[in-house]
Amino acid sequence: SALMVGLSVALAAAVSKAVLIAIFMFGLGAGSAVMTIYFQLLISLVSPLGTRGSAMALGGLGWGISHLTTPLVMGVLEDYVGIHAAFYVIGGFALVCGMMLVPLQRWAFAGEPMKDRGSA
Repeated sequence: SALMVGLSVALAAAVSKAVLIAIFMFGLGAGSAVMTIYFQLLISLVSPLGTRGSAMALGGLGWGISHLTTPLVMGVLEDYVGIHAAFYVIGGFALVCGMMLVPLQRWAFAGEPMKDRGSA
C-alpha cells in the first residue's frame, strides 16, 4: 500500500488528463486507507498488552502529525521547485519509504513472538 501511494503521487504529476489524475488520486486514497488499518494492526500485534494503548496513541500521534507536515513540505517545495517537481519529490520519498518497509519488517520481527497476544 505504501508503494501504491508513492506511485500514485509521482504518476499524478506526470499526466495532464483529468481522468488519469483522478485515477491516480483514487490509488492514493485506497493506499492510504489500507496503510491506516495496517499500521494500527501492526502496532497492536507487536506491542505488549499492558502498553498497547500507549503504543496506539503514539502511532496515532505520528499519523496525525504527518497531516500537518506534508502540506507544509509540499508548499515549501512548490515555492522552490514548482508543483510538478514537488509531487515527484514527495512521491519518490514515499516510494523509497515503502521499499524500505520490506527489509525493516523482516528485521523487526526476527525475535521471539510475543507470549501474551490476545490474552486479557
